[in-house]
Amino acid sequence: MTTVALAYARALTHGFLSNWDDTAYVVGNPAVRGITLDHVRSAFTSLFVGNYAPLQIVSYMLDYELWGLQAGGFILTNLLCHAASAVLVYLLLARLHGGRAGALVGALVFALHPVQVESVAWVSQRKNVLAMLLFLAALHAYVRYRERDASRAGAWYAASLAAFILALLTKSVTVVLPLVLVALDFCFPTRAGWRRRVGDKVPFCLAAAGIAVLALISQSPGLGGGRAGYWGGSLGSTLLTMAAVLVRYATMIVWPLHFSAGYAQGFKEGIDGEVALSAALLLATALAALHLLRRQRALGFWVLVVIIGLAPVSQLVPLVTLMNDRYLYFPMLGVAGLAGGGLQAIAVAARPRWRTAALGGSGLALTLLAALSFQQVGVWRDTVTLWRHATVKEPDCSLAWLGLGAALLDRGQVDEALAALQHSYMLFPGDQDTLYQLGFIYTQRLRQPLRGRPYLLALTRLNPRHAAGLTLLGDSYLMTGEREAAAEAFRRARAIPPPAAAPFPLRPAA
Repeated sequence: MTTVALAYARALTHGFLSNWDDTAYVVGNPAVRGITLDHVRSAFTSLFVGNYAPLQIVSYMLDYELWGLQAGGFILTNLLCHAASAVLVYLLLARLHGGRAGALVGALVFALHPVQVESVAWVSQRKNVLAMLLFLAALHAYVRYRERDASRAGAWYAASLAAFILALLTKSVTVVLPLVLVALDFCFPTRAGWRRRVGDKVPFCLAAAGIAVLALISQSPGLGGGRAGYWGGSLGSTLLTMAAVLVRYATMIVWPLHFSAGYAQGFKEGIDGEVALSAALLLATALAALHLLRRQRALGFWVLVVIIGLAPVSQLVPLVTLMNDRYLYFPMLGVAGLAGGGLQAIAVAARPRWRTAALGGSGLALTLLAALSFQQVGVWRDTVTLWRHATVKEPDCSLAWLGLGAALLDRGQVDEALAALQHSYMLFPGDQDTLYQLGFIYTQRLRQPLRGRPYLLALTRLNPRHAAGLTLLGDSYLMTGEREAAAEAFRRARAIPPPAAAPFPLRPAA
């Protein structure tokens, strides 16, 4: 794993992101400051950024005990989780397909693909890398349970179920494991009867159902979660939009040169050229996958893993962000398995010269992936570098300009921040965070309340319960001597319960 360490090593010198979840999860979260009974109780009885993920919070407590608030220590834990997951991918591929070369290539594809950088280099994505480690432990133990004699099978089964429950307590996306187990039974059949194959999934399904219900509740906007309305206002529009998104995801995997902290994928209200082309490509991919399942069912398993991994982020339950690099972290397990299993199949069936060519091509591809990941890690150095890179890669993404404006404001670069936020407003005039930030700069930093007031009025019309916006509006009225209007704004702000009073600096991450 030396290559993995080299690709990610400079992330250890990075800091926390000041305006994107790291403050809510770690820097401004007293519950992670050391391991105490009260802190552990808080982790298991509270929601953080709209997520019920107690083991994520407990893992931050362990980091704090070791490193205090040094971001490099927290990132090191992310990196260790990611590297350990790569080892489990290797063991899983070696057990299911045999052969070390294919297993090693698959593990390195999982570890080194640059789409994985967001999950590893961002402290707040601890839930992703830790959940994957536990997910793989559960899957690996289940594979061993299927292979062991009756005297040992029970222990492996218990280990698999226990690891799965821990994964669920880290991130709800792991609810897909029962579907992966069903796909495993279909693609790697055993002599066990159907009663056993169905019955041993029941505890997994019950645990997954409980966490799924809890996630739907916790992700509601009223609790700070990332659940939103359908993109374009309807399920049909969302499905059309996701057709284009899925093709973008496929492009990012096959041609990994374009990554960003935010993407400007507009929603689709009808079938245009992009949707038609996307649908045709998806249909062709589906037919190829069906053909692979018929001819090489073991390789087809990994295609099913990709599809299952995409299901939670397919916007059937719509989330506040349409697409992200981190949404591919779990589907990349299937991509890695397909790469490793495919290479192993070539090694078994092909002539020596073709085997040599396949191994040489794999080595070159992995070297390129490592270089691209090294470059992408540098993007995550701090909040300004992250969002400045995003504005270059996705200049039509309002979130990128909002993030850059907020980051520059934290540095005291008010004029540059204002320019970035104005660009965000131009792209998305109805964004509440942008309206608040513009109102704040004009009112508090530049002492120009009349220039900031239109933004604050627009904000409080969009969200009459935005307490911070109402308070700032009251300040604006006071500065121009409009005392009655100020008193009314302050009265409305005080009437809002405290949980609704704290504005989130950026859209929460799912």
